[in-house]
Amino acid sequence: MAARRSRKCPEAERDLLRQGQCPGLHQTAVGVPYSSMESAAPNVDVTIGEARQALAAMVFTELELGLTFLDVAATTTNGRHVHRSVSNAITALRTADRLLSMLSPETIELEALRQRRERLAVRLRDFWCSRIGKVDAA
Repeated sequence: MAARRSRKCPEAERDLLRQGQCPGLHQTAVGVPYSSMESAAPNVDVTIGEARQALAAMVFTELELGLTFLDVAATTTNGRHVHRSVSNAITALRTADRLLSMLSPETIELEALRQRRERLAVRLRDFWCSRIGKVDAA
């Protein structure tokens, strides 16, 4: 990426710009020249790939959060904290499901993300069933 020019341009450069003798420079709205290289359009394929990677990373983070909330729920004795942690794990699973639906089939990590999603869903179901069983037995 081309280096950005400072807002304080040398007077000689401004004069050349005004006279039209510096074709590589263009003037911004505030009158500061900048290189035409800086205004080049981004590579769309790279941008889309980066967006897919960011989305996959968000799904992974949500699934990890859900699993962490279940770990907290399993180790705490405070009923409110258990309820809040399980609720947060459910929210993380729902968010991951919504984000997973946005990923394209050619996403490299898609199968690994689906397996991790299934792991969270199974742990949630098992945790819920074990808690209901404890309540019924008491």
